[in-house]
Amino acid sequence: MPTSMPTDIESLSRSIEAFWSLATWIIASVGVGLAVVGACLLLWGRVLHRAVLVVVALPIGMALGGVIAQRIDVAQWQWKLATSLTVAIALAVLAMVLARVVWAVLASMTVGAIAAAIVGLFMLGSAFAGPQPEGWSPTTQQYAQAAWDVGSQAMTHTFVGAAVGAFVLALFLPRATVIAVTSLLGASLLHNAMGLLSIRFAPSALEAALAHQGITTGAFFAVVMAGILYQAAKELRAKRVAAEAAEEAANAPRAAKG
Repeated sequence: MPTSMPTDIESLSRSIEAFWSLATWIIASVGVGLAVVGACLLLWGRVLHRAVLVVVALPIGMALGGVIAQRIDVAQWQWKLATSLTVAIALAVLAMVLARVVWAVLASMTVGAIAAAIVGLFMLGSAFAGPQPEGWSPTTQQYAQAAWDVGSQAMTHTFVGAAVGAFVLALFLPRATVIAVTSLLGASLLHNAMGLLSIRFAPSALEAALAHQGITTGAFFAVVMAGILYQAAKELRAKRVAAEAAEEAANAPRAAKG
């Protein structure tokens, strides 16, 4: 036994080292992948938005198709696969056709959540009006629960009103909606990628970001605004080029006649 312990410990150490190295590669791959997808959405979301919906709809449709196949007692795996593929393709096509509605729903949910959060922040003054114990530091969840306990009705009404208003506005401004929502999603993915990579490669940077939430939040919204401005500029330029091309095409017959 004593002669085998060093060998066992050395083998365990190598296994742990190999696992940690594999975990590092997985974390790095996922983080870089999220960063790439986030950057694409942030910069070119107005062009890629339908492809994004298809990519999201396909796995959801496959899972939904599997549930449907199980509910209708499809026995053979070929028919289960055919059912899943059919539902996935149908959902992807539906997402492409109803892209304006899908992005309007996402925009309405986002605006409603932000509006409710703002109302909740105002409610915190009432929630923590009394003296608090020395050294007491509530978590974000405790803040949210306290705001909800005091102003749940006001937050609900605000969410519904803001969501409905944003949905109606988004239906009339589909391109602006796509630009705003994809910029927000892209910035969120970049934020998650930076957080994931920081856990493994720069824990001190993650601790600093968590300790300065105001700066982190400001940087996040600055990235969102940068994406919105960049995409908006590209959209205006594309419209101007299309208008000039249409004008040249309209003037070409006149020039030929002259």
